[in-house]
Amino acid sequence: MLLFLDTVNNHKATVAVIEGRKILSRLSFKVNRDISEKLLPAIKRMLSRHGMDFHDISRIAVVSGPGSYTGVRTGVAIANALAYALKKPILGLRTDQVPPSLSQLFAFNFGQPPVLPLYQSPPHITKPKKRF
Repeated sequence: MLLFLDTVNNHKATVAVIEGRKILSRLSFKVNRDISEKLLPAIKRMLSRHGMDFHDISRIAVVSGPGSYTGVRTGVAIANALAYALKKPILGLRTDQVPPSLSQLFAFNFGQPPVLPLYQSPPHITKPKKRF
């Protein structure tokens, strides 16, 4: 079973569970600055619907960018952490490499973590406020 994560968009994240040539479940949800709070619970909820848990995952594919700094960073970090913890192969895809049918992902070569993120632009991090 393959877990697919796409978090490069500023406003929407997509997770899917794919087995063979069939998409068992696909979930897209709105995100703002709360992707890190929503992503793992969404994956867990989707797996639970099919009576599965994280140990049923055999491979992980993640869209590694380019895209939103926070979205890419969060998606890639979670994918790498899951691949490492579960000892599963991982695949990082650029946005333009995602196949039209997610079931085609099984044809790609999966490797070991880490997958490196590709950001659309440099991070915009505000300076801390001065304290009086």
